[in-house]
Amino acid sequence: VNDANIRMESKTLAAADSFGNVYYHYLNENYNSTGYGRVDKQKRGIVDTDSCLSYIYTYSGSTDRVIQKQCYTDNNWSTLKLTYAYNDSATNRMLSKTFTSADGSGNNYYEYTDEGFYGTDDLSTTRDERYGRIYRQRTASTGSVVKRLDWYTGTEHTKKEEEYTSLAETTWVETRWYYDGASGTGNLSKKIASNGEAAIYFDTTGYKCNVYWSASGEIMKWASVADYDANKKAWYMDGTWLDVYTYYDSGRVKYVDSYLNSGGTWTWSLAEYRADSGSTPWGTWIGNVSRATTGASVNYTLPTKPTQGDASILSLELNNSAELVNTADTTSNTLQTGDQTTLDGILTVNAAKIAETASADNYTYAAPVTDSETLKNNLLPSVSQ
Repeated sequence: VNDANIRMESKTLAAADSFGNVYYHYLNENYNSTGYGRVDKQKRGIVDTDSCLSYIYTYSGSTDRVIQKQCYTDNNWSTLKLTYAYNDSATNRMLSKTFTSADGSGNNYYEYTDEGFYGTDDLSTTRDERYGRIYRQRTASTGSVVKRLDWYTGTEHTKKEEEYTSLAETTWVETRWYYDGASGTGNLSKKIASNGEAAIYFDTTGYKCNVYWSASGEIMKWASVADYDANKKAWYMDGTWLDVYTYYDSGRVKYVDSYLNSGGTWTWSLAEYRADSGSTPWGTWIGNVSRATTGASVNYTLPTKPTQGDASILSLELNNSAELVNTADTTSNTLQTGDQTTLDGILTVNAAKIAETASADNYTYAAPVTDSETLKNNLLPSVSQ
C-alpha cells in the first residue's frame, strides 16, 4: 500500500494454493498485530461449487468473523451471483443465501436455523462450518415465502409450515401440516388458508381429502381413499342442511339422512330412499322413510376445522362413530327426550326439503379431482330444481 504504513495490499500466486485461490486482497490495517489486514477480496483459479470465481468479504466490526460473502461468476468482482450471510455469533454458522436470480428449484432466498444439522465442523477453525435446516425460502417468480415452524424430531421432515406473500410476513396465505415421510417428502396432512378453505388429507399422494371445508362454507367428507376416487361422499353440509349418505354396492345412493342445525346441534330431520337403478350416483327416488329404517342417529357432530395455531396434525375423521351422538337410538321412531324441543322448528322446513329431494334426480355428479385447489369448483353438488 502506498502510504506511511507500507502494509501488504495483495498477494498473487502463480498457481492455485491448497484452497484453490490465486489472489488475496487485504484491508489496510494491522490486524491483531500481524502487520497486515484481514482478507476482503479473493480470486480462485477454477470455479467453485457455486460456479463462482471471486469473492468480497464483510466482517463484524474489528473481529475476524465474516458476516457476509458475496460471490461473483467472473474473476474481477463484476457479476454477482449470490450472497451468503452468517450469524454474528461464536458459531458463525450460515444464516442465509440470496441469489440474484432463481436457482434450479425456482427460489432465490434460503434462511437456515442456527444449528449444526448438516455438514462437518472443521475443528482447526473458530467457526462452525456446519449449518442448519432450511427455515424460510422465497420463490423468485412471486416473492412468496414458506416458513417452516416445526420438524419431526431429529429429521429434516417438515411437520408444519406457513406461507406468506413476502419475507416481511405481513400477509399470511396458508398453513400446512405434513405426515412424516421417510424421504423427507411427507404427504400433506391438513391445511388452512386465509380465505377460510381447509382440508384434512389421507396419507397418500394426490391431495385426497378426508374432510374439506370450502371458502364459502360447505363441508364434505369421504370415508376412504377409494371413496374419494369414486366421489362417494360420506356426507355433505351446505350451511343449512347436513346430508349423510348410505350406498348400495353398486355405488348408487340408497339413503340420504338429512339433519337440521338447531341451536348449534345437528338433529335428524328426515330421510329419503332411492332405488338401486337409474342414474349414478343418485338412482331413482322412491320416497321418504323413517330414521329406524335407515339406522341414523338422532344427532350428528361435525369434525373440527384446522386452525392456524394448531400444533400438529389432526387424526383422520375415518369413521362416523366420533361424529354420531345417541347411536344406540337407531331402532325406534319414538321421540327421545331432546327430540320434541327441536321438532317444531324442523317441521317448518321439512316440506321444502321433501320438495327438494323429490326432484333430486337432477343432481349432477362431478368427477373426482386430485388437486385440492379445484375442490370447491368441481366437487360441490349442483342442483337443478
